[in-house]
Amino acid sequence: PGSFELVCQALAIDAADLEAKERVAAMLEERFVFSRYLALNVEHAVEDSIEVHKVTWFAMMCLFIMFALLSRFGQVDMITFTPPVCYALAVVILGLMQWFAVHKQRR
Repeated sequence: PGSFELVCQALAIDAADLEAKERVAAMLEERFVFSRYLALNVEHAVEDSIEVHKVTWFAMMCLFIMFALLSRFGQVDMITFTPPVCYALAVVILGLMQWFAVHKQRR
């Protein structure tokens, strides 16, 4: 069935009824507050962009510990070392994202 039929079914409205569109519109107006919907979506998006998860903190700590050890004991200059590591990490992360996306699509 089409989207309208699914909505009618969810709202217990007969889709064949001549006034079905008006009834669906009235029920959506009554039950669905668009401003609340937008506010919740914005809240979730901002929360996801601000909140740093524990795994991210752990990865950042490991990365900086590695940088500190290489700088201290390996006598590696951070200015010449950091860009290749960042590029390599970016390639690895993008590759993992691609792999997860393909793996998820196959399910």
